[in-house]
Amino acid sequence: MSPSLPEARFNLGLTQESLGFRDEAIATWKQVAASGEPGWSEEASRRHADLSRARARAALTLDIAERLPKILEAADSAALNEVIKMDSEGVHRFVERQVLPGWAEATTEESAQRQLVVASTIAEAVARILGDRYLLDAVNRIIVASQLPDKAALTALREGHARFAIADSVAESGHIADALDNFRQAERAFIRANTPFQYRAAAAAAAFERDAAERLAGAAGYVRTRRYQYLWTRVQSTRALAYQREGRLLEALNLYSQPEEGAGAGQSDPALARARHISLLRDLAMNELAWREAFHSISLTLSTTSRFKDLLLTEIGTAALAVGHGEVALLYQNHAIEGLRQALLKASPDEEAVVRSLQMRLAFALERRANIALDLGDIEQVTRDAAESMRLGGNNLMFRARVSELQGRVLLRTDPTKAISAFSEALTNLPLSSDALYRVTLLMQRAEAYKKKGNVQAAKEDLL
Repeated sequence: MSPSLPEARFNLGLTQESLGFRDEAIATWKQVAASGEPGWSEEASRRHADLSRARARAALTLDIAERLPKILEAADSAALNEVIKMDSEGVHRFVERQVLPGWAEATTEESAQRQLVVASTIAEAVARILGDRYLLDAVNRIIVASQLPDKAALTALREGHARFAIADSVAESGHIADALDNFRQAERAFIRANTPFQYRAAAAAAAFERDAAERLAGAAGYVRTRRYQYLWTRVQSTRALAYQREGRLLEALNLYSQPEEGAGAGQSDPALARARHISLLRDLAMNELAWREAFHSISLTLSTTSRFKDLLLTEIGTAALAVGHGEVALLYQNHAIEGLRQALLKASPDEEAVVRSLQMRLAFALERRANIALDLGDIEQVTRDAAESMRLGGNNLMFRARVSELQGRVLLRTDPTKAISAFSEALTNLPLSSDALYRVTLLMQRAEAYKKKGNVQAAKEDLL
């Protein structure tokens, strides 16, 4: 069949759309629609319009921090409602990271009141549209505390919101110890003030702690009773991640599989949830099921505005690699890397935390691509990606462990002694909060290196 025929171009458009290559699919549908062929052109026009609208919707919420102040200044309630429906994750983060910290750090009463009005307007709209009173109850707690003769609660609220913003920022920059310390201080301040934010800070801190699943059990019960859906999804996903780190994979799978009771539109981040679910299925050695979940997640990459889109693309690629589709894995990993590079180009140099977060995620994505290239036998690509990822990753221990593992996998083919050193370095760098399964994987790989060197006893010790 000639590739210029409408039916051939139509099939190409279907393939591009199913694989998540939205921009390419839009271009193909436009060509088929312009052909004027009966049947083919009408359907292509419809698909072109649908995908174009999805791309436009995604663009609407890319700059929440810039759009929301303008919407509020214009008192455009319809636009505010639309943004909340489309990206409540971004709206919540805007209030958590900018508005309430702005109130906490305001130097004048007028400035503080202005920030509180912004928070209240958004919180009321979220409660009305999504039925989630988390933000509204937090804002009301500030209003009540400001009217009390004793200002202890108000002082604690200011400290908590300022600390939370600092913790969130340094966490994105990869400074885990500082982030954990600030999240814990924020949680203690929020507890003194009796605000729902204590559970948000607890979930954020627990993401870097061991035994977090049990510690958050009480929080899960409370936020579920209060129907704080935004908090519920964060608490439960953190608990599931903690179980996954501890090697309690079936318990993690049970939490990931629980329905989100009372969930409103856009309450959780579907890209992150899907990425974690795919990762968990792979950890359970359910590679075919992981690939099926990944394949069904491809359409989500077309429309999602999630800041975790690159993680989902990476998990789709990793799932493809696990079932032997290395070239497909490389396609998706390339898309993840390209998206991160574009985001870095657009990021303001003044936003140091945002830039550092993007650099760390790009480092991780490059390390993943290096692993794909290794499976495909492209050692030159492995070397290039490993060097760039190490440069971007800096001193993050978890990242250095992953790069050392990659080096060990390369050396295992030719130099078992150096491979042992690389795997040992990975184990040394591995943070205490890392998941138990990954530690076991490193030990198994080092055991293989010991066997290749002829040190059977050392191999057995690693496998025990």
